[in-house]
Amino acid sequence: MLTVSTPVAFSVTLGDQWDSLKTSLLDAENMTRFHFDLIAYQAEKVDLKLKDQIKMTKIDAMKKLQTAKTIYSDNFKNAALAVDTQSDMIITNAFSDTENMLVSGNVEQASLNRQIIDKTIYKITFMKMESAITQNNSTDFLNWFTIMEKKFKISATYPEINSLIVDIRTNPALLFTNGPQITEKLLEIFKLKTVEELAEAIAALDKGDVKSAKTFTHEGLYYYRTLHPSIEEKLGLESANELLYLMESALSVTISDKPIDVMKTELEDISGKVELIIRQYEGGDISETGLALSGIKDRLNLVEVEYLNAVKDGKITNQVEYDETMVFLTKATEIFNNNKMVLMELSNSDTTSL
Repeated sequence: MLTVSTPVAFSVTLGDQWDSLKTSLLDAENMTRFHFDLIAYQAEKVDLKLKDQIKMTKIDAMKKLQTAKTIYSDNFKNAALAVDTQSDMIITNAFSDTENMLVSGNVEQASLNRQIIDKTIYKITFMKMESAITQNNSTDFLNWFTIMEKKFKISATYPEINSLIVDIRTNPALLFTNGPQITEKLLEIFKLKTVEELAEAIAALDKGDVKSAKTFTHEGLYYYRTLHPSIEEKLGLESANELLYLMESALSVTISDKPIDVMKTELEDISGKVELIIRQYEGGDISETGLALSGIKDRLNLVEVEYLNAVKDGKITNQVEYDETMVFLTKATEIFNNNKMVLMELSNSDTTSL
C-alpha cells in the first residue's frame, strides 16, 4: 500500500493551498469571461488595438488554470492516489474539461467543474484524516483539518469540534479519543450539506434560476461522496448506491432541458427520498411525524449555521448566506404547518412553543 506523508511544498497550511487552488480556478473563469467580452467588444467597435489585450487575457487564464493544476499535483494528488484513486480520476478529468471549457468560452461549465474539484478534495481530506487517526499521526491529522477549518469556519461556527481540535494541539495523544469524535461530527456537516443543497436547488427553481440550481445539485452530489462510505457502512451497499443514484439524478434533472416546474416537481420527489434514507442512516423515527420533526430540526440547524455567516452585530454582512437562512427557515415553517395537527396530538404545549 502506498504511504504518503504530509506534503512539504505548501506555503502555510493545506487549507491555504486548497484556498489558493480554488481562487486560481475562479480567476481563470473571470479572465476567460473578460477575454470573450473583449472579443465581442472588438467585433462591435472594430477596435484593433484590443488585439494584444485579448491575447494576454487568454494566456493569463491558462496560467491561472495551470497554477491550480500545480497546486493539486504538489499537495493533493499523491494523497488521492493513496486513499481514493477514483477521486484523483474525477479531479483530473474535471481539470481537463475545464481547459476545454475555458478555450471555448463556456465559463458556466468551468464553474461547475470547479465545484467538482473543490468538493472532491474534501473527500480526500476526510479520508486522510481517518488515515491519520489509524496511524496515530496528529501532525497529519491537524494539517489536513486546516482544509475543513478554512471551508466551514470550524473555530467560529462549530465550538464542539474546535474544542476537540484545541485539545489535540495541546496534547497530541488525545488524537486517539478526539479524532473519531471529530470525524463523526464532520460527517454531520456533510449529511446536512447533502440535504441543504437539494433544498437550495428547489428554492432556486422557485425563482426561475436554473443556473444556480445546477450549481447546488453539483455541490450536493460531491458533498455526498464524502458521506457515502459511512452510509454504506451503516445501511449497506444497496442503500448507499440508491442515495448516490438519487443525488446523480438530481444533477441530471437540473442540466436537462425540462420546464422549470417539471424540474422542481422531480427535485422535490428526489429530496423526499434522500431525506428518508438520511433518517434511516441517523437511526431516527421514519414515520410521517418523525420525518417532519427531523426535517424541522435539520433546517433549524442550517438556519443557525448560515445566520452566523450572514449577520454580524445585527447587520446583514453576507446577503447570499442570509437568503439561504430564509430558505431553510421558510421550509422549516412549511413542514411545521403541514404537520401541526399531528404534532399537537403529541404535545399541545411543545407544539405551541415550537
